[in-house]
Amino acid sequence: MIASLKLLCHLVFVDKSSVRFVVGIVIGLAFSMTTILGTIGIMDAFVFTLRSALKDSSGDIMVQSRYGFFHFDRNIEKKLENPSITHYSKVIKSQGFAINEGNSKGVLIFGIDMKPFNQVTGQNIKISKDELALGFELSKRMEVKVGDYIVLGLASGNSEMKDLPQLKRIKVGQIVKHAIFQKDSRMLYIDNEVLSDMMKLGRGKYNSMVIRVSKGDASEKIDEIVQTLRGDLGYDFMVRPYWQEFGSFFKAIKAEKIMIGLILQLIVVISVINVLAFIIFLNEKRSREIFLFKALGMGQRKFASVWLCMVTMLWGASCLVSLGMVFLLKHFLNNFTYFEQLSAIYNLGSLSLLLSFSDYSLVFISALIWILLIAWWGLFRMKRKSLLEGLRKEFA
Repeated sequence: MIASLKLLCHLVFVDKSSVRFVVGIVIGLAFSMTTILGTIGIMDAFVFTLRSALKDSSGDIMVQSRYGFFHFDRNIEKKLENPSITHYSKVIKSQGFAINEGNSKGVLIFGIDMKPFNQVTGQNIKISKDELALGFELSKRMEVKVGDYIVLGLASGNSEMKDLPQLKRIKVGQIVKHAIFQKDSRMLYIDNEVLSDMMKLGRGKYNSMVIRVSKGDASEKIDEIVQTLRGDLGYDFMVRPYWQEFGSFFKAIKAEKIMIGLILQLIVVISVINVLAFIIFLNEKRSREIFLFKALGMGQRKFASVWLCMVTMLWGASCLVSLGMVFLLKHFLNNFTYFEQLSAIYNLGSLSLLLSFSDYSLVFISALIWILLIAWWGLFRMKRKSLLEGLRKEFA
Protein backbone atom coordinates (compact mmCIF):
# COMPACT_ATOMS: atom_id res chain seq x y z
CA MET A 1 0.00 0.00 0.00
CA ILE A 2 2.74 2.46 1.01
CA ALA A 3 4.91 1.51 -1.97
CA SER A 4 1.98 1.97 -4.34
CA LEU A 5 1.18 5.34 -2.76
CA LYS A 6 4.78 6.51 -3.17
CA LEU A 7 4.74 5.39 -6.79
CA LEU A 8 1.48 7.23 -7.51
CA CYS A 9 2.75 10.37 -5.76
CA HIS A 10 5.94 10.22 -7.82
CA LEU A 11 3.79 9.99 -10.92
CA VAL A 12 1.76 13.02 -9.88
CA PHE A 13 4.74 15.18 -8.95
CA VAL A 14 6.93 14.20 -11.86
CA ASP A 15 6.83 17.69 -13.40
CA LYS A 16 6.58 21.28 -12.17
CA SER A 17 3.14 21.89 -13.65
CA SER A 18 1.63 19.11 -11.53
CA VAL A 19 3.41 20.40 -8.42
CA ARG A 20 2.09 23.93 -8.99
CA PHE A 21 -1.38 22.50 -9.52
CA VAL A 22 -1.26 20.60 -6.22
CA VAL A 23 0.13 23.60 -4.30
CA GLY A 24 -2.68 25.75 -5.70
CA ILE A 25 -5.27 23.18 -4.61
CA VAL A 26 -3.85 23.00 -1.07
CA ILE A 27 -3.65 26.78 -0.63
CA GLY A 28 -7.08 27.39 -2.18
CA LEU A 29 -8.81 24.79 -0.02
CA ALA A 30 -6.95 26.00 3.09
CA PHE A 31 -7.99 29.59 2.41
CA SER A 32 -11.65 28.62 1.98
CA MET A 33 -11.63 26.69 5.27
CA THR A 34 -9.86 29.59 7.00
CA THR A 35 -12.57 31.96 5.76
CA ILE A 36 -15.26 29.83 7.41
CA LEU A 37 -13.23 29.34 10.60
CA GLY A 38 -12.47 33.05 10.82
CA THR A 39 -16.14 33.98 10.46
CA ILE A 40 -17.28 31.44 13.05
CA GLY A 41 -14.40 32.34 15.37
CA ILE A 42 -15.15 36.06 15.34
CA MET A 43 -18.85 35.44 16.03
CA ASP A 44 -18.12 32.98 18.86
CA ALA A 45 -15.55 35.32 20.39
CA PHE A 46 -18.03 38.17 20.14
CA VAL A 47 -20.73 36.20 21.99
CA PHE A 48 -18.29 34.93 24.64
CA THR A 49 -16.73 38.35 25.24
CA LEU A 50 -20.09 40.09 25.31
CA ARG A 51 -21.60 37.61 27.78
CA SER A 52 -18.51 37.73 30.01
CA ALA A 53 -18.39 41.51 29.93
CA LEU A 54 -22.11 41.80 30.67
CA LYS A 55 -21.67 39.48 33.64
CA ASP A 56 -18.66 41.45 34.90
CA SER A 57 -20.44 44.78 34.61
CA SER A 58 -23.84 43.81 36.00
CA GLY A 59 -23.52 40.50 37.87
CA ASP A 60 -25.64 37.44 37.13
CA ILE A 61 -29.05 39.03 37.76
CA MET A 62 -30.24 42.64 37.52
CA VAL A 63 -33.19 43.98 39.51
CA GLN A 64 -34.75 47.32 38.56
CA SER A 65 -37.57 49.13 40.34
CA ARG A 66 -40.52 49.95 38.08
CA TYR A 67 -41.57 52.95 40.17
CA GLY A 68 -38.43 54.92 40.81
CA PHE A 69 -36.60 54.68 44.12
CA PHE A 70 -37.34 52.34 47.01
CA HIS A 71 -36.19 51.81 50.59
CA PHE A 72 -34.21 48.63 51.05
CA ASP A 73 -35.93 47.17 54.10
CA ARG A 74 -35.96 43.86 55.93
CA ASN A 75 -38.82 42.59 53.78
CA ILE A 76 -36.75 42.87 50.58
CA GLU A 77 -33.69 41.48 52.33
CA LYS A 78 -35.61 38.33 53.35
CA LYS A 79 -36.72 37.76 49.76
CA LEU A 80 -33.06 37.72 48.70
CA GLU A 81 -32.19 35.00 51.22
CA ASN A 82 -31.79 32.27 48.63
CA PRO A 83 -29.13 29.53 49.02
CA SER A 84 -28.06 30.13 45.41
CA ILE A 85 -27.53 33.88 45.94
CA THR A 86 -24.04 34.52 47.27
CA HIS A 87 -23.81 38.33 47.06
CA TYR A 88 -25.97 41.30 46.15
CA SER A 89 -25.39 45.02 45.94
CA LYS A 90 -27.77 47.98 46.03
CA VAL A 91 -27.21 50.50 43.25
CA ILE A 92 -28.40 53.98 42.32
CA LYS A 93 -28.64 54.34 38.55
CA SER A 94 -28.95 57.73 36.91
CA GLN A 95 -28.05 59.57 33.74
CA GLY A 96 -26.13 62.78 33.40
CA PHE A 97 -23.31 64.57 31.62
CA ALA A 98 -19.55 64.46 32.06
CA ILE A 99 -17.95 67.79 31.11
CA ASN A 100 -14.28 68.58 30.58
CA GLU A 101 -12.91 71.71 28.87
CA GLY A 102 -15.77 72.08 26.44
CA ASN A 103 -16.17 68.33 25.84
CA SER A 104 -19.40 66.84 27.13
CA LYS A 105 -20.73 63.31 26.96
CA GLY A 106 -23.92 61.69 28.15
CA VAL A 107 -23.10 59.04 30.75
CA LEU A 108 -24.82 56.29 32.71
CA ILE A 109 -23.96 56.86 36.37
CA PHE A 110 -23.77 54.02 38.89
CA GLY A 111 -23.85 54.96 42.55
CA ILE A 112 -22.25 51.96 44.24
CA ASP A 113 -21.05 50.60 47.54
CA MET A 114 -17.66 49.36 46.35
CA LYS A 115 -17.11 46.19 48.40
CA PRO A 116 -20.43 44.40 47.67
CA PHE A 117 -20.49 45.72 44.10
CA ASN A 118 -17.01 44.32 43.43
CA GLN A 119 -18.06 41.00 44.99
CA VAL A 120 -21.05 40.79 42.66
CA THR A 121 -19.41 41.90 39.42
CA GLY A 122 -15.84 40.74 39.94
CA GLN A 123 -14.53 44.22 39.17
CA ASN A 124 -11.89 45.94 41.25
CA ILE A 125 -13.18 49.48 41.62
CA LYS A 126 -11.28 51.38 44.32
CA ILE A 127 -12.22 55.03 44.66
CA SER A 128 -12.65 57.38 47.59
CA LYS A 129 -15.80 59.41 48.24
CA ASP A 130 -14.37 62.41 46.38
CA GLU A 131 -13.41 60.39 43.29
CA LEU A 132 -15.12 58.63 40.40
CA ALA A 133 -14.24 55.80 38.02
CA LEU A 134 -15.09 55.93 34.33
CA GLY A 135 -14.88 53.66 31.31
CA PHE A 136 -11.73 53.47 29.22
CA GLU A 137 -13.28 54.73 25.97
CA LEU A 138 -15.04 57.53 27.84
CA SER A 139 -11.71 58.66 29.31
CA LYS A 140 -10.22 58.78 25.81
CA ARG A 141 -13.13 60.81 24.43
CA MET A 142 -13.03 63.19 27.37
CA GLU A 143 -9.21 63.35 27.13
CA VAL A 144 -8.75 62.75 30.85
CA LYS A 145 -6.52 60.49 32.92
CA VAL A 146 -6.29 59.45 36.54
CA GLY A 147 -5.79 62.53 38.69
CA ASP A 148 -7.63 64.93 36.36
CA TYR A 149 -10.89 66.64 37.30
CA ILE A 150 -14.18 66.62 35.38
CA VAL A 151 -17.55 68.21 36.04
CA LEU A 152 -20.46 65.84 36.59
CA GLY A 153 -23.92 67.21 35.86
CA LEU A 154 -27.26 65.59 36.64
CA ALA A 155 -30.82 66.45 37.61
CA SER A 156 -31.66 67.26 41.20
CA GLY A 157 -33.96 64.30 41.76
CA ASN A 158 -36.27 61.72 40.32
CA SER A 159 -39.26 64.06 40.12
CA GLU A 160 -37.46 67.39 39.79
CA MET A 161 -36.28 67.35 36.18
CA LYS A 162 -37.45 70.96 35.81
CA ASP A 163 -34.87 72.21 38.33
CA LEU A 164 -31.42 73.36 37.34
CA PRO A 165 -28.91 70.51 37.10
CA GLN A 166 -26.56 69.74 39.95
CA LEU A 167 -22.91 70.28 38.99
CA LYS A 168 -20.03 68.77 40.89
CA ARG A 169 -16.32 68.96 40.11
CA ILE A 170 -14.83 65.61 40.95
CA LYS A 171 -11.49 63.86 40.56
CA VAL A 172 -10.93 60.87 38.24
CA GLY A 173 -9.69 58.14 40.57
CA GLN A 174 -9.76 55.10 38.27
CA ILE A 175 -10.27 54.07 34.65
CA VAL A 176 -12.24 50.85 34.16
CA LYS A 177 -12.25 48.43 31.22
CA HIS A 178 -15.45 46.44 30.60
CA ALA A 179 -14.40 44.79 27.29
CA ILE A 180 -17.62 46.14 25.75
CA PHE A 181 -17.16 49.27 23.71
CA GLN A 182 -20.66 50.54 24.42
CA LYS A 183 -20.21 50.30 28.20
CA ASP A 184 -16.63 51.59 28.15
CA SER A 185 -17.86 54.70 26.38
CA ARG A 186 -20.80 55.47 28.73
CA MET A 187 -20.42 54.03 32.22
CA LEU A 188 -19.26 56.01 35.22
CA TYR A 189 -19.05 54.95 38.88
CA ILE A 190 -19.31 57.06 42.01
CA ASP A 191 -19.93 56.41 45.70
CA ASN A 192 -23.66 55.87 46.28
CA GLU A 193 -23.81 58.29 49.22
CA VAL A 194 -22.26 61.06 47.14
CA LEU A 195 -24.69 60.42 44.29
CA SER A 196 -27.61 60.27 46.71
CA ASP A 197 -26.65 63.66 48.13
CA MET A 198 -26.29 65.17 44.66
CA MET A 199 -29.75 63.91 43.70
CA LYS A 200 -31.22 64.90 47.09
CA LEU A 201 -32.70 61.44 47.58
CA GLY A 202 -31.97 60.85 51.21
CA ARG A 203 -30.02 57.90 52.56
CA GLY A 204 -31.18 54.33 52.05
CA LYS A 205 -32.93 54.88 48.71
CA TYR A 206 -32.01 52.89 45.60
CA ASN A 207 -33.55 52.02 42.26
CA SER A 208 -31.54 48.91 41.27
CA MET A 209 -29.79 45.83 42.61
CA VAL A 210 -27.22 43.47 41.11
CA ILE A 211 -26.99 39.86 42.25
CA ARG A 212 -24.34 37.13 42.08
CA VAL A 213 -25.40 33.49 42.21
CA SER A 214 -23.32 30.46 43.15
CA LYS A 215 -20.18 30.03 41.07
CA GLY A 216 -20.61 27.61 38.21
CA ASP A 217 -24.39 27.89 37.96
CA ALA A 218 -25.46 27.47 34.34
CA SER A 219 -27.83 29.70 32.43
CA GLU A 220 -30.73 27.35 33.20
CA LYS A 221 -30.10 27.67 36.95
CA ILE A 222 -29.92 31.46 36.68
CA ASP A 223 -33.25 31.41 34.82
CA GLU A 224 -34.79 29.42 37.69
CA ILE A 225 -33.57 31.95 40.26
CA VAL A 226 -34.89 34.80 38.10
CA GLN A 227 -38.35 33.21 38.03
CA THR A 228 -38.25 32.72 41.81
CA LEU A 229 -37.28 36.34 42.44
CA ARG A 230 -39.98 37.60 40.09
CA GLY A 231 -42.54 35.77 42.17
CA ASP A 232 -41.07 36.91 45.50
CA LEU A 233 -40.44 40.57 44.64
CA GLY A 234 -43.68 41.04 42.71
CA TYR A 235 -44.60 43.40 39.91
CA ASP A 236 -42.83 46.36 41.52
CA PHE A 237 -39.49 45.04 40.29
CA MET A 238 -38.15 43.92 36.93
CA VAL A 239 -35.82 40.93 37.33
CA ARG A 240 -33.60 40.00 34.38
CA PRO A 241 -30.63 37.69 33.77
CA TYR A 242 -27.48 39.49 32.72
CA TRP A 243 -27.75 38.40 29.07
CA GLN A 244 -31.35 39.53 28.52
CA GLU A 245 -30.22 42.99 27.49
CA PHE A 246 -28.81 41.35 24.35
CA GLY A 247 -30.99 38.22 24.41
CA SER A 248 -32.57 38.60 20.97
CA PHE A 249 -29.18 39.62 19.62
CA PHE A 250 -27.61 36.36 20.84
CA LYS A 251 -30.39 34.34 19.20
CA ALA A 252 -29.89 36.20 15.94
CA ILE A 253 -26.14 35.54 16.05
CA LYS A 254 -26.72 31.82 16.58
CA ALA A 255 -29.07 31.64 13.59
CA GLU A 256 -26.78 33.75 11.42
CA LYS A 257 -23.78 31.62 12.35
CA ILE A 258 -25.54 28.52 11.01
CA MET A 259 -26.68 30.27 7.84
CA ILE A 260 -23.28 31.85 7.18
CA GLY A 261 -21.58 28.49 7.73
CA LEU A 262 -23.86 26.89 5.15
CA ILE A 263 -23.47 29.72 2.64
CA LEU A 264 -19.68 29.74 2.99
CA GLN A 265 -19.67 26.06 2.06
CA LEU A 266 -19.95 27.42 -1.48
CA ILE A 267 -16.37 28.66 -1.10
CA VAL A 268 -15.27 25.15 -0.19
CA VAL A 269 -17.17 23.74 -3.16
CA ILE A 270 -15.43 26.19 -5.48
CA SER A 271 -12.06 25.12 -4.06
CA VAL A 272 -13.00 21.46 -4.45
CA ILE A 273 -13.70 22.16 -8.13
CA ASN A 274 -9.93 22.65 -8.38
CA VAL A 275 -9.58 19.07 -7.15
CA LEU A 276 -11.97 18.03 -9.89
CA ALA A 277 -9.86 19.91 -12.43
CA PHE A 278 -6.77 18.13 -11.10
CA ILE A 279 -8.46 14.75 -11.50
CA ILE A 280 -9.36 15.59 -15.10
CA PHE A 281 -5.79 16.82 -15.62
CA LEU A 282 -4.33 13.52 -14.39
CA ASN A 283 -6.90 11.48 -16.24
CA GLU A 284 -5.86 13.07 -19.52
CA LYS A 285 -2.15 13.76 -19.07
CA ARG A 286 -1.20 10.69 -17.03
CA SER A 287 -3.75 8.19 -18.26
CA ARG A 288 -1.14 5.95 -19.89
CA GLU A 289 0.89 5.65 -16.68
CA ILE A 290 -2.21 5.04 -14.58
CA PHE A 291 -3.46 2.26 -16.83
CA LEU A 292 0.05 0.81 -16.96
CA PHE A 293 -0.14 0.34 -13.18
CA LYS A 294 -3.33 -1.63 -13.68
CA ALA A 295 -1.78 -3.70 -16.45
CA LEU A 296 1.13 -4.60 -14.15
CA GLY A 297 -1.22 -6.06 -11.57
CA MET A 298 -2.63 -3.23 -9.43
CA GLY A 299 -6.26 -4.18 -8.86
CA GLN A 300 -9.12 -1.72 -9.12
CA ARG A 301 -9.82 -1.87 -5.37
CA LYS A 302 -6.17 -1.30 -4.48
CA PHE A 303 -5.91 1.53 -6.98
CA ALA A 304 -9.04 3.14 -5.51
CA SER A 305 -7.61 2.86 -1.99
CA VAL A 306 -4.30 4.42 -3.04
CA TRP A 307 -6.10 7.18 -4.94
CA LEU A 308 -8.39 8.06 -2.01
CA CYS A 309 -5.40 7.99 0.34
CA MET A 310 -3.56 10.50 -1.85
CA VAL A 311 -6.59 12.78 -1.99
CA THR A 312 -6.92 12.53 1.80
CA MET A 313 -3.26 13.57 2.10
CA LEU A 314 -4.07 16.69 0.07
CA TRP A 315 -6.93 17.39 2.46
CA GLY A 316 -4.64 16.88 5.46
CA ALA A 317 -2.06 19.27 4.03
CA SER A 318 -4.82 21.83 3.46
CA CYS A 319 -5.95 21.47 7.09
CA LEU A 320 -2.40 22.10 8.34
CA VAL A 321 -2.03 25.17 6.11
CA SER A 322 -5.45 26.36 7.30
CA LEU A 323 -4.32 26.10 10.94
CA GLY A 324 -1.35 28.30 10.06
CA MET A 325 -3.64 30.81 8.35
CA VAL A 326 -5.92 30.89 11.40
CA PHE A 327 -2.89 31.61 13.60
CA LEU A 328 -1.88 34.49 11.31
CA LEU A 329 -5.45 35.82 11.35
CA LYS A 330 -5.43 35.81 15.16
CA HIS A 331 -2.15 37.71 15.10
CA PHE A 332 -3.53 40.31 12.67
CA LEU A 333 -6.70 40.81 14.71
CA ASN A 334 -4.72 41.31 17.92
CA ASN A 335 -1.96 43.57 16.60
CA PHE A 336 -3.19 45.67 13.68
CA THR A 337 -4.80 49.01 14.53
CA TYR A 338 -7.14 48.76 11.52
CA PHE A 339 -9.03 45.94 13.25
CA GLU A 340 -9.41 48.10 16.36
CA GLN A 341 -11.50 50.46 14.23
CA LEU A 342 -13.60 47.54 12.98
CA SER A 343 -14.17 46.44 16.59
CA ALA A 344 -16.31 49.52 17.17
CA ILE A 345 -18.88 48.02 14.80
CA TYR A 346 -19.20 45.04 17.17
CA ASN A 347 -19.36 47.28 20.28
CA LEU A 348 -16.27 45.51 21.61
CA GLY A 349 -12.87 46.71 22.75
CA SER A 350 -11.13 44.42 20.25
CA LEU A 351 -11.80 41.68 17.72
CA SER A 352 -10.52 38.17 18.41
CA LEU A 353 -11.07 34.55 17.44
CA LEU A 354 -12.57 31.83 19.61
CA LEU A 355 -12.65 28.39 18.02
CA SER A 356 -13.48 25.09 19.69
CA PHE A 357 -12.50 21.59 18.62
CA SER A 358 -16.03 21.07 17.31
CA ASP A 359 -15.68 24.14 15.05
CA TYR A 360 -12.48 22.79 13.51
CA SER A 361 -13.99 19.32 13.17
CA LEU A 362 -17.14 20.60 11.48
CA VAL A 363 -15.25 22.66 8.89
CA PHE A 364 -12.50 20.12 8.18
CA ILE A 365 -14.79 17.09 7.99
CA SER A 366 -17.28 18.86 5.69
CA ALA A 367 -14.37 19.72 3.37
CA LEU A 368 -13.22 16.08 3.46
CA ILE A 369 -16.68 14.88 2.49
CA TRP A 370 -16.71 17.18 -0.53
CA ILE A 371 -13.24 16.03 -1.59
CA LEU A 372 -14.07 12.34 -1.22
CA LEU A 373 -17.21 12.82 -3.30
CA ILE A 374 -15.14 14.42 -6.04
CA ALA A 375 -12.48 11.70 -5.76
CA TRP A 376 -15.16 9.03 -6.04
CA TRP A 377 -16.44 10.70 -9.19
CA GLY A 378 -12.89 10.73 -10.57
CA LEU A 379 -12.51 7.02 -9.92
CA PHE A 380 -15.84 6.37 -11.59
CA ARG A 381 -14.65 8.32 -14.63
CA MET A 382 -11.44 6.29 -14.77
CA LYS A 383 -13.37 3.03 -14.56
CA ARG A 384 -15.21 3.95 -17.74
CA LYS A 385 -11.96 3.63 -19.68
CA SER A 386 -11.04 0.04 -20.45
CA LEU A 387 -7.60 -1.40 -19.86
CA LEU A 388 -7.22 -1.95 -23.61
CA GLU A 389 -7.84 1.75 -24.30
CA GLY A 390 -5.17 2.70 -21.79
CA LEU A 391 -2.63 0.31 -23.29
CA ARG A 392 -3.32 1.68 -26.76
CA LYS A 393 -2.33 5.13 -25.49
CA GLU A 394 0.80 3.62 -23.95
CA PHE A 395 2.00 2.23 -27.28
CA ALA A 396 0.57 4.97 -29.51
